[in-house]
Amino acid sequence: MESYLKHYKMKLKTLAPLYIGSGKEVTKKQYIFANNKIYVVDVPKFLKFIADKNLTDKYMTFLQNDDPRIKLKDFLEKYGIRNYDDITAYVLKGVENIDNKRSLKNVSLCIKNAYNEPYIPGSSIKGMLRTVILWNMIYDTPEDDRKLQGIKKDAKHEAKTSDGRSIKRNLGRISDILEKNYLTKNIEEKDVSIMRGLIVGDSKPVSLDNIVLCQKIDVSPNGKEKTINTMRECIRPNVDIEFDLTIDSSVLGFDIETLLKYIENYSKDYYQLMMYPFKNVEEIDNSMFLGGGAGYFSKTVSYNLFKEEKDYKGIDFTRDYLRKTVVDRKGKDIHFHGNDKIISPHMQKCTRCNGKMYEMGRKRVCRESPDLVQCGSARR
Repeated sequence: MESYLKHYKMKLKTLAPLYIGSGKEVTKKQYIFANNKIYVVDVPKFLKFIADKNLTDKYMTFLQNDDPRIKLKDFLEKYGIRNYDDITAYVLKGVENIDNKRSLKNVSLCIKNAYNEPYIPGSSIKGMLRTVILWNMIYDTPEDDRKLQGIKKDAKHEAKTSDGRSIKRNLGRISDILEKNYLTKNIEEKDVSIMRGLIVGDSKPVSLDNIVLCQKIDVSPNGKEKTINTMRECIRPNVDIEFDLTIDSSVLGFDIETLLKYIENYSKDYYQLMMYPFKNVEEIDNSMFLGGGAGYFSKTVSYNLFKEEKDYKGIDFTRDYLRKTVVDRKGKDIHFHGNDKIISPHMQKCTRCNGKMYEMGRKRVCRESPDLVQCGSARR
């Protein structure tokens, strides 16, 4: 009997800095900025180091000082400590990517394993593929499909009429209906998510040498840049990252070839529907976006959902949603999404690395084989 389970060795290639956050960050009092590098402190080693030098009480006083100008480097130099090798976990390069080095603040850390090695969780990759699959299924649905028409009608109504307090809840309910319609099938009289047929393992770790510091940069359609004082640990561009993928086609409903086609289709649609207003955008076959800072476009299907509408496009839906949800405490549209006319959101999420501007989180997923790497073939 033929097995429905197929195992594949996959490769994710970073085409831009990639940030998968751990939820942790280090402050100026937890890293040393010197020699145009950031030395991230190994906390156990550091605490033992200052205890051996009888500096524990003085260090506690330093931590309680709220003056933002005082840095860990200042504390160490005050007591003649200028060699950081014995207290450093790793050195973070890429300070040259930051516009104003004097204003360095907290650094958001990427996720790492127990050995302090960066990796990509399988759940993050699977979430990305989930968006790709849903996107293609919506695309392949006939425009006159009653269920799809009903979902779009309800989503449009809620986006237009719901207030800021209820819009997320109401659209979340419709999103659940959308996903149930496309990503659920009946197996042995039970509703089962087809995503159970896609098993994605955590990636192999990469060396800390591949980590670079990057700053958040928003770019408008006219090319104007706005630098944000947010620093992230990112996996640098042009790194190959391996992970395992298993497909149970009896649950997922299709095979690896279809998944690869879905990836290419999504990549083409992404640029045609959402990136065309931005200047100097390079379309790269089979590329997708992953991780923190990749932006609204990479995690939603609204532009595809409303692509055939004459009087209500993806931009209209997104504008109605964002102007009510990206607000201050008084409900004010803080980023003026209500004024979006060409594209919404109106900022492209980017960063700079080694002097080159990148779209944050862009990468390519391919299947590895002994003789070649296969990246899919076009559907349309």
